[in-house]
Amino acid sequence: MGDSYTVLTMLDHPEFEPWLQEHGILLPTPRPASRYPTPREMRRVLSQVPGYQMHDVFAPDGWDIGLDPVNGDRWPHAMLWVHPWRGDWDLPHPFSFYKGDQELNIYLLQCFTVFCGPLIFLSHSIFVPILVTPETDLTQSLIDAGYL
Repeated sequence: MGDSYTVLTMLDHPEFEPWLQEHGILLPTPRPASRYPTPREMRRVLSQVPGYQMHDVFAPDGWDIGLDPVNGDRWPHAMLWVHPWRGDWDLPHPFSFYKGDQELNIYLLQCFTVFCGPLIFLSHSIFVPILVTPETDLTQSLIDAGYL
């Protein structure tokens, strides 16, 4: 897919709550802990996805971390853009997905939610949010939101 995807924590934009509710996402009160993963956590998760190899490139203002199939195919793949890069491997960093396979992207988010809490996935073209938790049915949530 040629789309990019934003990732938000549950605490990023409280003003989005009415919009999230319009899309069937009811945020619990009190809000569960929700944070971005650290670069160390990102690397650990991406390095353990079966059938994939991780690669990364640093730039002055960010860090690209990619995931490609080990069989040499170009698809499905994922590319995370960590921006701004703060240089601390143990500090949570905001990130987004630059293109890539939406099912693989959501799978990676689900892996992150085990230690980060719920995260919100948002396509730049469809603009329908998906709340991702460890219990999320990945395929069904993509279908329900109109991604598939």
